[in-house]
Amino acid sequence: CAAAMADASITFQMGGEPECMDPTINDYSSGSYALQSLFRGLYKYDADGALVPAMAEGYEVSEDGLEWTFTLRDDVYFHNGEKMTAEDVVFSWETALAENPTAATSMLNGLAAGEVIDDTHVKATLSHVSPAFLNMLCAQMGVIINKAYYEEVGGAEGYAAHPVGTGAYKFVSRTSGEKIVLEANEDYWAGAPAIKNVQISIISNISTQFLSLESGDADVVINA
Repeated sequence: CAAAMADASITFQMGGEPECMDPTINDYSSGSYALQSLFRGLYKYDADGALVPAMAEGYEVSEDGLEWTFTLRDDVYFHNGEKMTAEDVVFSWETALAENPTAATSMLNGLAAGEVIDDTHVKATLSHVSPAFLNMLCAQMGVIINKAYYEEVGGAEGYAAHPVGTGAYKFVSRTSGEKIVLEANEDYWAGAPAIKNVQISIISNISTQFLSLESGDADVVINA
C-alpha cells in the first residue's frame, strides 16, 4: 500500500490556465487552481468552510480594529528550502499592492501597510475597519511569496517562470496552452500530500473533457 501511494498520481483537465504563474499578477482565470496548490496564505478555509490558521498560529486585533498582529509558524519553508519569515509576508503584501493594485486593493480590503516586528510576528495596519480581513488573507492576493528568490530572479517575470511557494505542491514545468506539472512537497509544513504527482491538462473543449473522463485519460475535470 505504501509503495502504491508513493506512485500515486492524478490528472486534472481544466478549461483555462493562469495567465501568469506569479500569484500577485495572475488574472484569476479558471486555472488558478494550480496556484492554490503552490502557494498558501496566513489563513485558509477548512473542509467545512471555517476559517482556520494556516501559516499563522494566531492573531490579535487592536481595540480600534485597525491593527492586526499575527504570530507566524516557525516551521514553514519555501520550496527552495528557505525559511518563511515576517519579511516575506510584508514583502508579499507590498508586492501585490504594487504589481496589481486594482485586484490587491479589493482582495486585501483595507490593508494600508505591513510591518515586520520580528521573524515570527508581523503587523497589518488597515485604513478602515474590515471585519472580513481574515477572509481576504485566504484570497490569492494574500498568499506569501519568497522575497529573496523574487529579487534574485529579477521580479515578476522570473518568478512566474519558476514559481516558489510554501504550498503542498512544487512547480515542475509548464507548457503554455497544454499542461502544468506539479510534484508533492515532501517537506510541507502541514504534512506531505498522499498524491505525489499532479498533471493539469488544459482542454477547453467540454466534449473532449468528458470523453477523457470516460476513457480514463483524466481523473477530474474542473470548470467543464
